[in-house]
Amino acid sequence: GFRADEFVHKKYSTEGFRLQLIEVVYDDKTKNDLIESVLSHIMEVYDSATQNDKESCIVIVKMMINEFQFMFKNKHFAYEEEIRAVLQVPKEQKRDITQITKRKHRDNNGLIVPYVEYSMKSSSVINITIAPTIKEEIAVSNLKDYLLSKNLSCIHIIPSDIPIRTI
Repeated sequence: GFRADEFVHKKYSTEGFRLQLIEVVYDDKTKNDLIESVLSHIMEVYDSATQNDKESCIVIVKMMINEFQFMFKNKHFAYEEEIRAVLQVPKEQKRDITQITKRKHRDNNGLIVPYVEYSMKSSSVINITIAPTIKEEIAVSNLKDYLLSKNLSCIHIIPSDIPIRTI
C-alpha cells in the first residue's frame, strides 16, 4: 500500500510519459455501465458517419479497451480495493521504447515483462501484503527482517486473505 500523493506530484513528463492512478473496478454491472457509456455514443453516430468518422470511432473503441484493461479485475479480488499506478508511454514513443533509459525487464512465470522503475520516498509505503503461502510465519518473519535491515520497520505487514488449497 502506498500514499497516493506520492504519485500525484511526480511525473515522467520529461520523457513524455504520463503516470495515472486508476481505481480498479470489480463489479460486473459497473464494468458494463462504463463500456456502455462509451459504446452507446459511438453506436448512435456510426451508421450515418463518414468513413473518416467511422475510423475515428474505431480509434476511440481501441483507446477504451486499452484504458479498461488496467481498470477491470475479477470480482473475487474486490477485497483488495486496488488502485493502480499506470505509466503510459505515448504511441509515438513506443517504437523508440528501447531507447528509454529507465526500462528494465523481469521474469513473470516464464514471460519477460518490461517495466520502468519509479523512485519514491520510503515513507510513502504504508503496508505490504504477503502472497498466500503455506509458510506464512516464515514469510512474515523474513519480510520483517528485510524491512528492519532497510530501516523500514514501521511498514505494516498484511498476510493474504486468499486461502491456500492443500492436497
